[in-house]
This record gives sequence, structure tokens and C-alpha cells, in this order.
Amino acid sequence: MNATFTDPNDTSAWFYQRWLLDKCMTTCRLWRAQITKDTAIVVIDNNILIKSILLSLIVNGETIDAQWQLYPDEKFAKLRIAEFTRSLEDLNSAKEVAIKLQDTIYQLLYSELEGAWIYKDNSSLHKRNSNDKQLNKQLKSYNQLSEMEPNNKWALLTSTLLMKKIDFNKFYNDILNNLSALSKIDSLRKNYYKDLRK
Repeated sequence: MNATFTDPNDTSAWFYQRWLLDKCMTTCRLWRAQITKDTAIVVIDNNILIKSILLSLIVNGETIDAQWQLYPDEKFAKLRIAEFTRSLEDLNSAKEVAIKLQDTIYQLLYSELEGAWIYKDNSSLHKRNSNDKQLNKQLKSYNQLSEMEPNNKWALLTSTLLMKKIDFNKFYNDILNNLSALSKIDSLRKNYYKDLRK
């Protein structure tokens, strides 16, 4: 932070800060899952590169052959969908259905109402980061720097990424406003900011 305030246009400090922030965003947990005899839908609570995670469906202790597709078809996505090569006709009478994500196994429950095996984790909606206090301190500082240096894209971009990390819903409008401002300040990268808006 001292380096970014001393010389706000020195990119090395900003890139290092960005790297530190990205290091905090590498974990993932299962948030939602719905398994029917033909399809598995899984929602992960963080955007993780699909090739970097181990994801499998287990029925009665047996791993089911499934080809996971990303939706939308992007390099990073929270949503995975699998269609099975053979229909799981006996799924409704299965004793145990689970999703294995990385090294963690999540047990699903059968829902008569939905006619599917489901998993719901509401706790991750309100989870707090262990370093929220530090992130909020940084956000306050970079907001001050943005006021002093209104055309500094790095302070504005870092503030935006911090808000996204701290509480995406709380700062939703501020994030969109910052991205609009960044598109004007740094017009060469307007498509990047447009992509972030999505």
C-alpha cells in the first residue's frame, strides 16, 4: 500500500497487490446440486478453472461416468452440467448420492417434491472472509487514493476487485459505477471492463 501511494503509476506494486488478492480466491465449495436420472447440475461458490478441479458424481459408492460441461461455455464458470452416457434409471431408489469436489464429499438428499437428489448450502451466501477487516482497510485507503487521483485506473480497479471480494451484493452498484468509469479512463481496455461487468 505504501508503494501504491508513493507512486500510483508504478504498476509493479499494483500487480503484486492483485496477485495477493487473487491468492485469497482459490478455494471452492459446493453451493447447489441437483441430480436427476439424465442430468447433473452443480453450482460452485467460486469461479474456478474447470481443469484445476476434481469433480465427480458418486451413486451407492460407485463413481458415475460423466462429462462435465461449463455453462456458459467459458474458461471460468461456477456452473457445471453433465449429461450421462446412460440414464440412471434406478437413481430414485439409490441409498446414497454424493458429489466429490476436490477432496470433499458432499452428501445429497432425495427430494420427493423435485424428484431429484439435491444439495443446498445457504451458509456460503453469508460467509465472511477471515481477512475482511484488512480488505476493508485497503478499500478505504484506495477509495481515498481514487479521490486524490481520479484518473488513476489502478486505484479504481483495485477498489472494484476489493469490493467484489468483500461483499459483491453490498457493493453491486458501486462496482458497476467503477467499471463504467474505468471504461472511460482506460478506453483501450473497455472490453475487459465490459467482460468484468458480466
